Parts: sequence; structure tokens; C-alpha cells
Amino acid sequence: MNNFDIYLDELKEFQGFTTEQEIAAFLGIQPQSVSRARKRGYLNDDQTMMLADAIGRDPVEVFVARECIKEKNEKYRDVWLSAFNRVEASSFLTAFQDDRAKQKLLTSGSRDYRK
Repeated sequence: MNNFDIYLDELKEFQGFTTEQEIAAFLGIQPQSVSRARKRGYLNDDQTMMLADAIGRDPVEVFVARECIKEKNEKYRDVWLSAFNRVEASSFLTAFQDDRAKQKLLTSGSRDYRK
């Protein structure tokens, strides 16, 4: 993981933005700061939370991703990357379980309970 593009691109898509200026206005930053956010994760806590909320991601994932990108010390970056991988795996499992629960509800709704 070396950039924040995925989150900012999701924001652009979910909000229907077409320009970096729209992203900047939404986050309350200068347009030139969007490229710094993309490359180095430069967003403050409020902006990071706003981003996570807007794209429907777990805030922990977005915060950990930001710290992983910002960290310059390789040893500490590895710690953040390990944390990110755990959060990402947990998010995947939760989504998988949620999807299985939805499928179970959908299929159980088609049963004939009159028997």
C-alpha cells in the first residue's frame, strides 16, 4: 500500500464528482492538497473520518491506511501494514458473513411454510 487513491477515487465515484476541486471542497482542503492526500495520506482526523463516512468504509481501515502511507520509518510502517492487513481481512470476513446472512434470508423467504 503506497497511496490513498482508492479511497479518494471511491469518494469521487460515490459523490458523483468529476474533478479534484470537488473532492477538495468536500473535504475542506485546497485543491493542491488532494494530490498530497493521494500520494502521502495527508488528511487530518476530521477529514479522514468524513472520507470514511462518505464512502461507507470502516473508519479504522481508513485511519490505519492513512498512517501506513504516512509512516516514513520502515519498521513502524510494517507495523501499520500488518494492522491494515488485519483490518482488511476482518472487513472482508464481516462482508462475507453479512452476504451469507442476506442470502440465507433471501432463500428462506422462498420456502413454503404451509407444509
